[in-house]
Amino acid sequence: MFQTSVVRTCISQAPAHVVRGASRRLSWLLSCLVACSMVVPPALAQVPGDPLRYLGQQTLPRGLALDGVPIGGLSGLDYDGAGTFHAISDDRSQYGPARFYSLTLDLTRFRRSNVAGMDGVRFTATHVMRNLLGAPWPKWGVDPEGIRFDPKTGRLLWVDEGQRSAARVLRPALREMAGDGTAVRDIALPAPFMPGGSSAGTDPSDRGIRDNLSLESLAIEPARRRVWIANENALLQDGPAATARDASPVRVQSFDLDSGKAGPAHVYIVEPVVMPPLPGLFATNGLTALVALGSHAERSADARAADTADDPAEGSVFVAIERSFTAPFGVSVRLYLVSTRGATDVSTLPALAGRALQPMRKRLLLDLATLVNDDGSTLAVDNIEGISWGPASPTGRPTLILVSDNNFSNTQVTQFIALEVVGDLHAIANAAPP
Repeated sequence: MFQTSVVRTCISQAPAHVVRGASRRLSWLLSCLVACSMVVPPALAQVPGDPLRYLGQQTLPRGLALDGVPIGGLSGLDYDGAGTFHAISDDRSQYGPARFYSLTLDLTRFRRSNVAGMDGVRFTATHVMRNLLGAPWPKWGVDPEGIRFDPKTGRLLWVDEGQRSAARVLRPALREMAGDGTAVRDIALPAPFMPGGSSAGTDPSDRGIRDNLSLESLAIEPARRRVWIANENALLQDGPAATARDASPVRVQSFDLDSGKAGPAHVYIVEPVVMPPLPGLFATNGLTALVALGSHAERSADARAADTADDPAEGSVFVAIERSFTAPFGVSVRLYLVSTRGATDVSTLPALAGRALQPMRKRLLLDLATLVNDDGSTLAVDNIEGISWGPASPTGRPTLILVSDNNFSNTQVTQFIALEVVGDLHAIANAAPP
C-alpha cells in the first residue's frame, strides 16, 4: 500500500486544487521545473532495443462498486491462463471485508489514450477472504498485497504486509487460499522478517519489517515450483529505506511451493528516489511487484519444457516494478529485468548491513514516463503496484498487464496498462552485463 492522495504525473496532471487559478498553476509549474532539474538519471543501462510495446490502457471511474463495496486498492494481479484475472484489494477490512476480485480484460478495447474508459474491463465476482478460523478478516486485522494463481492446485497465494506501528504490530505472512477465499495454510516466514524490538520500529536495535514498507511482491515459478516474496524496502537490520541518496537492499526470499520450506534468498537493490524532494517533503521508492518469467504464455512450449530442469547456474528471472513518489510532484514507475544468476544466497544471514554481497543482476527494461498515447500526450501513470502475464496480444505475442492501487482516493484512479512483449526477455536477462 502506498498512502498518499497525490500520485499524478508532474505538470500535465497536477491535482485539481492546484490547477484552479493562474497563480497556483504558475507555482506548480515552477516547483516542477525545480524538481525536474534535480532528477538524477538512472545509473543502470537500459536493455537493448524496445522489448516492450505499449498497447493501451483502461481506467475505472471513481466510485465504482461491486456488491455494494467500492472497487479499489488493487495492489496485486494475476492471470489463470484461461481468461480470468484475480485482483487483490489492500483494503484492511476498512471499506468492506478483505477481498479479491475475479475479472476479465479485453485487450482489443484498450486504448493509447488518457481517457480510455473501462469498456475492456469486466468484474465478475467478489471473493471475501477468510482466516484459518473460517471467519472474514476483522477491521485492521490484515493488509493484503500481492496475489498469484498456482496452476498446479488452482489455489491462490497472497502476501499480508502486516503492520508495525505504535498502534499495533501484525506479523507479515505468506498465505494460501482456495478460489473462493477459504484459507488453506500459512507458510512460515524466516526469522529475519519478523518484527523484533520496539513496536514502532524506531529504535536502532529493532529488527524485521518497516511499517508500510513490508511484503508487496509475490512471484511463482511454475517449472521450478518455487514461490518468491520481497518487501518494498529493506528490513531494519539489513539497510536503509530508499531516499534520494540511499538505495535499499531488499531480500527476495524463495520457498518450495509444495512443502512451504524456505529456500535460497538474494538481495535486490531498490534504486534511490527518482525525483529528489524539496526540503521537508515526503519521498519514497519501493519494489511493489515481481513476476517470474516462464509464466503462462510468456514462453513457447519448447522453452517451457526446457525449464523443467532446476539449474541454479541459469538463475531465476523476473520483471520487477519500482514505484517512486515525491510530494507534490507525483509518481515515477520503472520496470526492471532482474536475475538471481551469480547472486549471493543470504538465506542464512540474520542481517545484511556491513556485508559484501553480490546482488541480483538488474537492467532497466522500461520507464513508463516514455510511453506516449496516440494523440501525442504522455501516458498519465498512477500508483502502479501489480503486474501479471496476460493473454496473447492481438498479434499473438505475450503480454504484461499492470494495475494501480488508487488508495480509495478521490484524486487517484484504478488503471490497467497493457504491454506487448516483442523481445526475448530471457536472452536479455542472461546476456553479459553491459
